[in-house]
Amino acid sequence: MNKPLFPILLKVDGTEKPPAGALFWYEIGCNGIFIGKNSGIISSLSRVSEGGIPFLKPVVAYADLAVNLLPIEQLAMMLNFFREIDRRMQTEVNVLLFYHPENDEWMIYCPEQEVTHGSVHYDNDIAFDGWLKIGTSHSHGNFGAFHSRTDHHDESQLDGLHMVVSQVSCDTPEIDLIMMVNGQSFKKDVAEYLAGACLTEVSIPYMRSIPPKKKFSKGREARVATTPVYPSPISPPDLTSGFTKQILNALLRPIQTVPSTCRSGDMVREIEPLVPLPPPVQTTDYRKESRVVLQLPPGKRITDYPFPQEWLARVKRKTYPVVQPVRQDVSVTTIPFASTTPRLSLSDAETRDDLPLYERFDLETPDDLMQTPRFDPFLPHRRKP
Repeated sequence: MNKPLFPILLKVDGTEKPPAGALFWYEIGCNGIFIGKNSGIISSLSRVSEGGIPFLKPVVAYADLAVNLLPIEQLAMMLNFFREIDRRMQTEVNVLLFYHPENDEWMIYCPEQEVTHGSVHYDNDIAFDGWLKIGTSHSHGNFGAFHSRTDHHDESQLDGLHMVVSQVSCDTPEIDLIMMVNGQSFKKDVAEYLAGACLTEVSIPYMRSIPPKKKFSKGREARVATTPVYPSPISPPDLTSGFTKQILNALLRPIQTVPSTCRSGDMVREIEPLVPLPPPVQTTDYRKESRVVLQLPPGKRITDYPFPQEWLARVKRKTYPVVQPVRQDVSVTTIPFASTTPRLSLSDAETRDDLPLYERFDLETPDDLMQTPRFDPFLPHRRKP
């Protein structure tokens, strides 16, 4: 009996392990069929089929990258490059991540690319001797750090580490880090692969508008009616729409009332002069957000780590051709009016006053005159039968 090409493990008690030195293997559990991969740098176990065996134990999927941490100097250089592209072009930009397994070194490379506000087009067939391409990193500017459907499609073509960076204009950016294997993504913490980076909850300042309080001229709090109040026991129903009501409230001065204890609740009790409201007050407030804090040396900032200036020349904004409208000459064909009966002409009839009416128009009998379209001198295009 022939042996299978790859080892197959059944998760009976959950302690089964693949044979030592196996590059590929399969594991079958109650939650599906999984394929294991161990290429020296990438070790993973990902699902390939949903169908499983009910009485087996579940298989836990994972993905790891056996590399050193990305140095904080290279990370700061990459963030500085993203910030400069966002300042100049307000577009996305992409870089490739390479790793040298013998020297345990990282290299960040910027390829030739065309960028827009929401896309990046670059040549992915780039290789260097001795270096392994193990991931990508691209910027979302100040939009948001997340992997879109297009990002997942592009990243599924390369197993490895993939980063999305946003809020690049701040010293505390957002970084969404995943590990992609066999088209499946695994969420990763930035501290696992980025040196000197940790996810921390920080206070982010923002401007907030405080609306003024509505008050009477006497200084006490008031609830001003937003719609005109009818001083009657029972108010008529308000049939105006919301938009019309806003226009009327802006143009008409409503009657300000104090809520009463009457049954109807809309009896006028006291009228105060309308006090103009001051504009809203702009104040600085803070909200809590999860950001990546870089533990740079004292006195150092992201802008202190320069990037190769030739990278800027490799990033070009994608331009679209201007399509001029094509003007087509439409020829109009006039179809002459076809009729079996002759048209009446007033000029011809006036020149033949000595003849009967039906003979003036070359008709044989008076009955033919009743079948002939009548002539309208004021509306020549309207002819009544």
